[in-house]
Amino acid sequence: MRNVVARISDPAREKVFKRFGLKTVCHTKLAGDAMFTALTQPWDSKELTIGTATVAFHVKEADRSWYGLSLSQFPVKDGEQLFGLVHADGTMVLNTGRHDQLIGENDRLVFSNIID
Repeated sequence: MRNVVARISDPAREKVFKRFGLKTVCHTKLAGDAMFTALTQPWDSKELTIGTATVAFHVKEADRSWYGLSLSQFPVKDGEQLFGLVHADGTMVLNTGRHDQLIGENDRLVFSNIID
């Protein structure tokens, strides 16, 4: 049995292709879904798989008691890494172990851990 997938631009035509027994991929619909998610749920946890390894990322808003701490001093749970910091202006700093990477007001911390 053959597996045919049609790439379409107009989501309204999806039903026509399905009547012919074709599977569809609509890049317009995929882009719209991705934009909606980015706008409404920008800080949801994410997973990234490379080969057979999967890494989970989650974001926490900086607590007032963390202001002024460097990323290298921040205590983390077992199995967890402090991956980086997203500043209030949207810029991101990766945790490189430098002592001048400080947590500030309205920052978000990005943590990662390997999923077994």
